[in-house]
Amino acid sequence: MVDVRPLRLRLVNQSWADRVSSPAHDALTPADRRAHIALNPDSYMAVTRGLEDVLPGEAHTPEDLLGQGRLALDRLRQSGAFAAERKDEFYIYRLEVGSLSLTGIVAGVSVSDYIAGRVRIHEHVKANRALHLANHLDVVGVQSSPIAMAHRPNPAIADLTAALTEAAPLIKVTLPDGLTQSVWAVTDPNSHSILESAFRSESLYLIDGHHRAAAAATFRAASGPGLADWMLSAIFPADELFNAPHHRILRPQGGVAEALEAIGRKRRLRLCSQEEVSNRGADEIGLLAEGQWYCLTLPLNEGSATPEQLLANLDPSRFQDQVVGPVFHLDPAVGDRSLGYMAGNRSLQGLEEAVGAGEMLALMRDVPIDTLLKASDSGLIMPPKSTYFQPKIRSGVFLRATTV
Repeated sequence: MVDVRPLRLRLVNQSWADRVSSPAHDALTPADRRAHIALNPDSYMAVTRGLEDVLPGEAHTPEDLLGQGRLALDRLRQSGAFAAERKDEFYIYRLEVGSLSLTGIVAGVSVSDYIAGRVRIHEHVKANRALHLANHLDVVGVQSSPIAMAHRPNPAIADLTAALTEAAPLIKVTLPDGLTQSVWAVTDPNSHSILESAFRSESLYLIDGHHRAAAAATFRAASGPGLADWMLSAIFPADELFNAPHHRILRPQGGVAEALEAIGRKRRLRLCSQEEVSNRGADEIGLLAEGQWYCLTLPLNEGSATPEQLLANLDPSRFQDQVVGPVFHLDPAVGDRSLGYMAGNRSLQGLEEAVGAGEMLALMRDVPIDTLLKASDSGLIMPPKSTYFQPKIRSGVFLRATTV
């Protein structure tokens, strides 16, 4: 169903890999990204800075930042961070941290298939962010952040991956945060044919990088056919994916006490211990406010287990439909400082330490992978920030030209 092809890439040199590989953009706050660049001047993050990463009071236009990104890339190239361009090849890319391991295929995925909906999505995008990323492809002239996609388990892909990863990798590097990245090249034309044929029988699912995919489509429309026909992607088997919870942070303008009263007028809200929150019912959301846990009842929608029903009963959907919208009149698609997010697995004690004064945290369960695939197959869109896949792909390992 989806066309994939080998790509002509440059790889980061092993001796530079730990310095150039940069954390995922959305995994850090703007302040965190500024601090990372200051401490790691060779990080690829210097190439991808956005307006939100500029210091307060520092005047920059989007055009300025794109020009600075190109200069940062040129400096890395001139310093020898990247090896010579290789032939058209697929790559196997493995990410390991703690008990998590994720192994996929780096390839070019057809932009036309994305536009036609054969690459399934589950989130809307913000037009201004996608446009900035499209301009990045034009001005900076490279892709280096693979769009993360998933495919349903396929024995042909699994067998080929297992066989080729018995050899030593071209690159293996462990980063300061504990993530180990390994890269193997798939050079055999017969292996290329196996992968192309296997993916042609698959649907692909966007799991991380909706804005980059939208940017690739915008860039393709503006630049015409050629290099822009393909987007740098890393495609992983769905049964290896790990989706962490993506909690909600509310910063109510009228204060926490008033917000609790407003919620309590709409829904059942009771004081809870940590143990009760851990064992909360399927229709309950854990809510943390001023160091105190509450159990908030948000009724489940009854009916058959259709994709629509599964989506409606997810914690992020019910919290949006029953609290964020009707109580606080917030639209996550617009963006508002009153609504934020906290991703990843943390203990309840860790969450208590992370939530600041004047903030409330709504504890979300993770979205099951099968539910995401079913919703995507049905063309359904989840609330923003419903998923948080780990480990995160890093920028600065692969480099692909998008302009001549």
